[in-house]
Amino acid sequence: MKKIVYLLAFVALAGAACKTKKSATKQKTLHETTVADFGTIIGLSKGDSYEKAVKILGTPSTTTEKENDSYSFYSVYYNDASDNRMFSYTYDKKTKMVNHFRITGNRNTNHIETKNYLAGQKVNDVKVNFLGMHKDSILKVFGTPDRISSDNYEFVKGPVSVTFICYSFHQYKCSEIYVFWNYFWKEPETPAGK
Repeated sequence: MKKIVYLLAFVALAGAACKTKKSATKQKTLHETTVADFGTIIGLSKGDSYEKAVKILGTPSTTTEKENDSYSFYSVYYNDASDNRMFSYTYDKKTKMVNHFRITGNRNTNHIETKNYLAGQKVNDVKVNFLGMHKDSILKVFGTPDRISSDNYEFVKGPVSVTFICYSFHQYKCSEIYVFWNYFWKEPETPAGK
């Protein structure tokens, strides 16, 4: 009888764990998105390598890997058939960790080439739908930006920074999303006794 009780308890716990895992992986809607959610973007998460990026996103159009430059990073570019930049990222030469993303595309087609390419790579990231969205709608989701500069609206949460570029000459529609993962950011220390 004890074995049956233990078995039932185990099955109940396993079922609860599965439900928790399923709910944790459920993607948020665009309007539920937070700045911290940009710790994962187009299939990659903070700490992922260049090799993983290529595995998920496919072979890039061009890279700066063979260039002899003084930068500590390489840049990787993905272009559409018309040679419009869809997105790019950089990765550290030593650690190979990805840390900067620029997601863009042809604004005249509402970035459909970028969205279709990512869908073709089985990348389902609702955050890409901020492309083409009016800056006022973006501000409704995220609130007051931490910085505004030349129609760039930057939001920061810990090691994650996301900037929506919504130029006035593009009717304030988001034409680019820039994400930066700061690997040097440290959690602020709390004073003793708090």
